[in-house]
Amino acid sequence: MEEVSPRLWERVWDAVGPVDPAERAAWLHGEPDGDPDTDASSEEEPAVDEGPADPRFLPWDLQDRAEALDGEARRAALDEVIEAFDAIADAPIDPGNDEGPFFTVADLMDLDQVQRAFGVLERMAPHPWCYRSGGSRAALLGRLAQLGRHEEAEARMAGFDSTDPFVGHWRAVACGRRAAAALGQEPLQDVLARVGFGAMSDEERLQVVMAMTRAPPPHDALEALNAVGTLTDARRRAIGVGYLAVAWWEALPAEVWIEAVEAGPDGGSALLGLVNEGGETVLRAAERVLRQRPEAAAFPELLAASTDVRAVEGCAEAWLGARPRRFDVEPAPLRAWLARAGVGPVSRRG
Repeated sequence: MEEVSPRLWERVWDAVGPVDPAERAAWLHGEPDGDPDTDASSEEEPAVDEGPADPRFLPWDLQDRAEALDGEARRAALDEVIEAFDAIADAPIDPGNDEGPFFTVADLMDLDQVQRAFGVLERMAPHPWCYRSGGSRAALLGRLAQLGRHEEAEARMAGFDSTDPFVGHWRAVACGRRAAAALGQEPLQDVLARVGFGAMSDEERLQVVMAMTRAPPPHDALEALNAVGTLTDARRRAIGVGYLAVAWWEALPAEVWIEAVEAGPDGGSALLGLVNEGGETVLRAAERVLRQRPEAAAFPELLAASTDVRAVEGCAEAWLGARPRRFDVEPAPLRAWLARAGVGPVSRRG
């Protein structure tokens, strides 16, 4: 077994625990006094009755209800959602942190409901909704495409509010959802050309790719990976590759995904994020990358996943250089490495 560096693990030990030796020992042994997640002060508070829901947000409450239903009950609930949003179209309000009316339920609607929802958006258009309606339109356009109404979806693309500062983002999301609806029916290159992928900015192309992963992988998934490769910004390119790999892992050989992910910035950490998809093959690839290019962000996850001393300790050095906080790692996987190095509260007390 490869030897660990006691001096390095002493430094890790100094970085993560409380100053008081008793508290440090308790934390490393998972005792309540040392673990903030199990401290007595963190016991659940009794539920508080917040009273009736705010009636102003009824449309959003109805959306949540519709998502939990099926069949005719869901259809009736979606009709209520449309009516409820129509009722407040002239009196804008939203709950904040919301992509827009109908965004979460558009994929559940039939054609008649989608077209009625578009009518509600037209009524809302003259009024200053906080988040406007770009997300709403993008979701409904995607549903039109799912229902085979590609020409209608294309015609309605002109309805985006050009004064919305996020209009480019939502147009790209709409294009991605339209592309997702066409995957598997025609060559991906043709689908991307139809939505204007080649003329988009890097950020817009990334949004198209992310939206496309809502669909099952097409037979030409490699073309999607090639499309991501056209992004000039390395970080956006890496995000796009990661989205594709998580969603469409089974569509391409593991080595294709590994090579593409490894090429990006923070490639080792990105590979670790795919261990659920690729198992030991991906873990070994991540370790190989991290031995050559240690990354601070990879250290906490490597503690639990890896036994590769060079990879773990290289990332530990990078992690220490990033000035970690006390609870930046989980105690349980750390204990085994500290014991292996012969450091920690027991050894210090003799």
